[in-house]
Amino acid sequence: MVASQDSGDDLAERDPAAAAAAEVYAAVCVHSSRRFDEFKPQELANTIWAVATTGFGPRPQFWDAAVEAMIAKLEGSAELRTSRTNPPAATAQPQNVANFVWAVAKVLPGGGPSPDARRRLFATVAAVSIEHIDQFNPQELGNVVWAFATAREPAETLLDAVADVAGRKLPRFIPQNLANVAWAYATAGRGRTPRDVGFFEAIAAESRRRLADFKPQELTNLAWAFATAGLPAPDLFEALAAEASRRLDAFSDQGIANLAWAFSTSGAALDHLRFMDDLAELAARRVPRLLPQGLANLAWSYANVELRADALFDAIARELVAADAGVSRRAAALKPQEFANIAWAFAKSNYDARPAVYAALAAGMLALAARHGDDLAAAGLTHQELANLAWAYACADRVDPALHALLWRAVVARASATYAARHTDLDAAAASPNDDDDDAVTRAFGFNLEERRQLQQVVLHARYEATGAAAIVSDIARSPPAFLAVLRDSLATLDSKTSRSQADVSAAVRDLGISVVEELVIPDGLSIDVALEPLSHRVGLEFDGPYHYFRNRPDLETGRTAFKKRLLAACGWTVLHVPYFDWATLDRTPAARMAYLKKALAHLLRDKRARRARRATAAAAAPRRRRLPTPGAGLMLADLRPDLDTERPPDDPPATDPPPSLPDHLRSLKVADLRNLCLDRGLDKTVRRTEGDARSVLVSRLLDYAARHPDDPLAADDDTPAS
Repeated sequence: MVASQDSGDDLAERDPAAAAAAEVYAAVCVHSSRRFDEFKPQELANTIWAVATTGFGPRPQFWDAAVEAMIAKLEGSAELRTSRTNPPAATAQPQNVANFVWAVAKVLPGGGPSPDARRRLFATVAAVSIEHIDQFNPQELGNVVWAFATAREPAETLLDAVADVAGRKLPRFIPQNLANVAWAYATAGRGRTPRDVGFFEAIAAESRRRLADFKPQELTNLAWAFATAGLPAPDLFEALAAEASRRLDAFSDQGIANLAWAFSTSGAALDHLRFMDDLAELAARRVPRLLPQGLANLAWSYANVELRADALFDAIARELVAADAGVSRRAAALKPQEFANIAWAFAKSNYDARPAVYAALAAGMLALAARHGDDLAAAGLTHQELANLAWAYACADRVDPALHALLWRAVVARASATYAARHTDLDAAAASPNDDDDDAVTRAFGFNLEERRQLQQVVLHARYEATGAAAIVSDIARSPPAFLAVLRDSLATLDSKTSRSQADVSAAVRDLGISVVEELVIPDGLSIDVALEPLSHRVGLEFDGPYHYFRNRPDLETGRTAFKKRLLAACGWTVLHVPYFDWATLDRTPAARMAYLKKALAHLLRDKRARRARRATAAAAAPRRRRLPTPGAGLMLADLRPDLDTERPPDDPPATDPPPSLPDHLRSLKVADLRNLCLDRGLDKTVRRTEGDARSVLVSRLLDYAARHPDDPLAADDDTPAS
């Protein structure tokens, strides 16, 4: 924080000594700025360095005068001083350049010179440094690249030159230099060219030899740099985990959060589960002291790699729900990205959070929106944050009508605005489909494929599962049809390959004599690994591989897996989930696998019949209008293959009964009327050619809806069209 010299009265009351020092600095700055042209380069650099280090913030005129003086001295010198002993006093040396530019970057973004003066300074320093790069020592090289990265000033040629020179001098770099240079290059977005990769690899090799000499902050910066650059460095992260484990208590609160973020982002967390568990245990004790960004980073880090950390999430939950006069101060202090990351992390971690956690987050988001005219986009939420927040509440099965209304309004506004400006991208993709169509859709609507998948799951949750979501369903129904269509298609284009185990499961079902359809995509966009025929019964199997469970708790399914299970059930499907650890324990013989699936399917279908019987009993006790038959009702394993199960109850209707005939009040309607009925109920009214006859598809959707909503007029036994 840069102090302001205009707050002298307040400072004098709080700390008279500090106020006196501020007056001295103010006087020095005023008189110095008038005579900077008389300063020698070292005197100029020392003055600026002292002001930046003390945190005293003079007015921009001081900085502009200092910058102009340094530029004049650099441009007026034919070369930097090559001798560091008894050099001409009027000529700048590398240390002066490095210290000066470091000091300017140190006071950003709240202080320092004007933008124009800053740009000219960094351009001049870059040119001079490149020309004399061999004269800079490791400390000076580190300070220069740190300054350029901190100031966000472009310097590609300078960074290339530093990489070439520093690569030869790395053994002379102290740990601070190594960490700072790595941090600077990662911050500048470097790490993609062969030169950069080689430089990072050299830094990793040199650092690995000397990690015991690194301070905790330097270890954190080094890990952060490699994670940000996206460069795999398994040997370095292994050494970092070992060294950090010995000194975890010495890390700062923010350092703990940043270390977790680096291991998660790099993927190294999955190779060091014990270290991540220790980190979570320590972080849980530090939660009350963490800044909002630290809370969000920690929650995101563990959810990102699907590591369970109950103690940590318990501590974060307690912080979020702790209220002062009914308001969570923690939630109120969160920024948009932090709101989204925390909610997303809790949902993805399948953490059984108290409703108060989501209520506190919702209250905080609504307060933030209120400060921006109830516009979440104006409040600063990006496309990703909007999608993550909406998905998080749907995944956790939490409905906050006020928050959902604002979220969906912002989602549609963002998509519509982008589409209006760039719809030609989508038109071109539709005219000539190819593998890059997703990029065109992303450009047309602003939401990438993963974000569209999240939003489609939000749609399905609101339509089929959520309680008290009528207003949300209406908002969705009023969304642009083109946008709803691309959301639905997003789930149907999962880039997943059938695993060997999934193929084995499918083959074993076929060995039972049951026909199957692999990777079936149902009309709402969800996919099913193996669907059993006839499809009208809506019975399927899902093979749940390791990625469906937490890496450090393989017995617990992730929030994403649990959410898909619920959505499939809400869409009327009965699904047998085959865990990979159960499948792996079976003998690798067709007979063993067939026996496992036969028993599991029979049990699954008996449960389905029992649930139907309980519903029928409840319906008899509380009469209501007749409900349309549910597809697959009364299904037995014998319906899939008769010789597998001969114990059919005598009162069970034949499994081969034809599907229910089209009700009179739907048969007479035109396709346009059917589309309107779908629209009124928040259902998709568009039908793709690949889905078949429009009338049949629309009627099927309406019947499905009526089966789940028995009070809907569609389920009535009258002869008039529902409205």
